Amino acid sequence: MLLDYPWPQGDDAARLRLSRSARPERIELCRVLSAEELATREVHMRQRLECTGTTASYLLRVQVDGGTVGESVLRGSGLRHDRPIYLLRDYAVPTGLHQLRVIHRASGGEGDPGFSADLVRA
Repeated sequence: MLLDYPWPQGDDAARLRLSRSARPERIELCRVLSAEELATREVHMRQRLECTGTTASYLLRVQVDGGTVGESVLRGSGLRHDRPIYLLRDYAVPTGLHQLRVIHRASGGEGDPGFSADLVRA
C-alpha cells in the first residue's frame, strides 16, 4: 500500500496508527500412511491421511519516506498461536507530506527464507 498524505500542520509530530484483527492462516503438511504404518495402529486410530500443521506468521514493516520506522513479526494469540492476531501500533511521523508504505506478508515459520531468524525469535 503506497499513500501520499499531507499530515496536518501545528505539532512537531503526527501519529500513524495501524489497527487490525485477523485469524492466521493454517499451514498443513499431509502424507498418506503405508499399509505397514496402518497395521501398527489401533483400529480406531487408523486414518489413511495424517496431517500436521502450524499457523502462519506475518511480517509487518512500516516505512516512511523509504526509511523503516517499525518492523515486527505478528503471530496469532493463544498457546498454539491459532487465535486471532490483534494489531495496534502507533508511530511518530514528522508533519508534512510523506510517502508511506506498509508491508504485510505471510511466512510459514522459521524455515521460510523470507524471514531473518532474529525476527522470528523476537
